[in-house]
Amino acid sequence: MISILIIGNEILSAQIEETNLKHMLRELAIAGYAVDEVRMVRDDREVIAAAIRELSRNSRYVISSGGVGPTHDDVTLEAYGEAFGSELYLHPDLEAGIRKYYGDRITAAALRLARVPRNTELVYAGSSKWPIIKVENCFVLPGLPEIFVKKLEGVIQVLPSVPRRYYAELLTSAEEGVFAGELHAFQAQFPQIEIGSYPRFDQSHHAAKVTLKGNDVEALDRLFNLLTKYFTRSQSLVASSAPEPYRPNN
Repeated sequence: MISILIIGNEILSAQIEETNLKHMLRELAIAGYAVDEVRMVRDDREVIAAAIRELSRNSRYVISSGGVGPTHDDVTLEAYGEAFGSELYLHPDLEAGIRKYYGDRITAAALRLARVPRNTELVYAGSSKWPIIKVENCFVLPGLPEIFVKKLEGVIQVLPSVPRRYYAELLTSAEEGVFAGELHAFQAQFPQIEIGSYPRFDQSHHAAKVTLKGNDVEALDRLFNLLTKYFTRSQSLVASSAPEPYRPNN
């Protein structure tokens, strides 16, 4: 449903720690949205534009982070214009807001913040005093974490609502090779549920953790009960957690 585009030389060179992606994945997962792809690109207009074109075709929505600002390397909005064949112009509402904010300190560089593609829609949502820039099916967010968090809040508010995701897990003393065939069969029976299996090689009391995630809570509950019976019959069930609203651990 959603693709994520992270933009910035400083990210790819590990000059700064990327925190927006982790926050975004967590908040989207809690709200029930599926992420199709995550891509990271450098501050290059053509590279960014190519990524935008591809991601916007393949996903219902795109959320980008980074490259929105007054300096020479902030080329994300130019890339959006190139991607959708839309020239940039000074948006009157953005220009008015920027002039009001800067007052006598206004510069040509500051006004770059108001240059957006002509097919831009301004979305007023969330706790940020500045509007969210939306171009076609793409939400264009800045990379500065303090502002990004507020604007992402607004994006989630205006996205079409989806059912919450639910989560369940089972811990088993059996090794993955023992039950992999059964998991494959269960996955074919319940394609709407995401089944994960994670081995443990330490001194833990279980050899593997099986996780279930999905928006269809009734199907997830049926699958959970079937797996509980399967591991109980094989005397390998160590513990389990029944379906509940999904919240990532971190």
